[in-house]
Amino acid sequence: MVPFVLSELPSGVSQAEAIEKAKAGKGMEARAGSDGALVFDLALVEPVARAFTETREKADQASRPALAFDEALFGGKLLTLPHGEVTLKSVEMNVRVALLYVLHWLYGHGTVVVNGCVEDSATAEISRAQLWQWVYHRVPLAGTSQQVDARDVAKSATRRKHNTTSSASLPRGCTTPRFLDDNNALSPSVHHDVPTRTRVAHEDSSVFLDDREVRATTKTRKLRHAIKSVAGLVLTT
Repeated sequence: MVPFVLSELPSGVSQAEAIEKAKAGKGMEARAGSDGALVFDLALVEPVARAFTETREKADQASRPALAFDEALFGGKLLTLPHGEVTLKSVEMNVRVALLYVLHWLYGHGTVVVNGCVEDSATAEISRAQLWQWVYHRVPLAGTSQQVDARDVAKSATRRKHNTTSSASLPRGCTTPRFLDDNNALSPSVHHDVPTRTRVAHEDSSVFLDDREVRATTKTRKLRHAIKSVAGLVLTT
């Protein structure tokens, strides 16, 4: 799916650039044999559709050896582990995506826009899983002598509190989870500054929910998993 939200692109990225990037990516998929694509922003329907139309005008898609294209491009890579570096920026980006998605989910929203791209439960889970893997395997941080550490991830999440709570995209009355308690120890607790709230305790975690959320028992069960997924990164390491 093309995740761009043209009205919320970060500064320095123009709508024209985002549209051209979307067209280029989907044009490659069209040449590989794809018949269509998903977009989040309705304003991208026409330019993405045009990318497929232009491809069809150049060649008959039905006669294109799409499978051979895929084999030539990816066949040799299936058993080769990718190489890359983990940077502090990538750690902070994953923390931001996971936190913002959980916060918006608690307030009944299934998506959140981060840096001009829509994020949903799938990308939030990818962000959480990557953080867990980096912590568990002590992955080195590029350009430093350090490794990805659970406490540093928690501190990064806590530092995001000031930026997140002042963001216009954050639901009113919602604050980020508190990852470190007053003694600088990891804490799985989450607090919501809402007028009416109820404490819900689950073994090793406590959360505060407004009355609307308490009534949704299935959401409460999902909440426990969501909080442990983000705030409890080190509980399973």
